[in-house]
Amino acid sequence: MFVLLYDTKDREVLLQIDAEVCAVEALSIVSRLSQLISDIRGCPRPTGFTAFLKCSMSYPQGSCGKPQEAPVLFTQSCTTLLACMNELRNWMEQRHSSECIKAVQAFICAHKTSTAAKELSACAPSAPHAMIITLRAAAATKVAFEAEQGNDSTEEKAQDLKHELGGKKASTS
Repeated sequence: MFVLLYDTKDREVLLQIDAEVCAVEALSIVSRLSQLISDIRGCPRPTGFTAFLKCSMSYPQGSCGKPQEAPVLFTQSCTTLLACMNELRNWMEQRHSSECIKAVQAFICAHKTSTAAKELSACAPSAPHAMIITLRAAAATKVAFEAEQGNDSTEEKAQDLKHELGGKKASTS
């Protein structure tokens, strides 16, 4: 969420504006919401909103391909920020069908899958090493457990395993 410049001090209206902003930002097709500000005689004033969309990224998956929703500005019909925000949300709900939403979700899913695959392949070279360490730790745990049971031959195995592990660590260092 971004910092808003409000056109009112009425607490109830401020809460309604914040709720509308959160509702628009929660739409899966919205990548970023932006407030439009004009500077009139050195005094910044809010003039409306626009939304940047994920539809352009997900065009190959079947969305409309629009990068941005047209700005909703103060007019005779939209005289407050709350009215502008309501109008922007209504426009997006009317103009972006379920096809856009499905395409964006498919794009996000494909992106997450691709990222996970890249991370997994980056870890692959060290995976055999981790498996060897895990197997050695399991063997050492088993030997230690048996040693606690008082089995003399197991204590000898524990010593042998310690020497083996100690030797391997020394050679890899």
